[in-house]
Amino acid sequence: MSRKKQNRIDTGGDNRSLENNPFASLNMGADLPAGSVKPKVNPPAKKPKKGMRLDVRLEKSGRGGKIVTAVYGVAPLGDTRKKEILLKLKKKLGTGGTISSNSLEIQGDNLSSVMELLEKEGFQPVKTGG
Repeated sequence: MSRKKQNRIDTGGDNRSLENNPFASLNMGADLPAGSVKPKVNPPAKKPKKGMRLDVRLEKSGRGGKIVTAVYGVAPLGDTRKKEILLKLKKKLGTGGTISSNSLEIQGDNLSSVMELLEKEGFQPVKTGG
């Protein structure tokens, strides 16, 4: 049982050389005085205020009956800060977790432990939901 070889489509054409540069006629940089263009620098991410409120709650819906401890209110934090917090929580609790679009999710019913750890980090965790 052999396979049929597929015919290849030739896209090469006339084998043009790389010597034809369409941008060669542009005079780049000759009109600009030296040092007049400053690169734009993004401002550093704002540090959260001491006692920033984070909502902590248990969720079970849409997870196949598994319980997840979700931390909401982390949107103002930068991506690196979110990752740092999640890594600390996962290490201390010995469980898995992830960053979703607007929350941190820790596997299992770890509500009180998560609240204690967030409080030690300088946040103001608040139990929300049931």
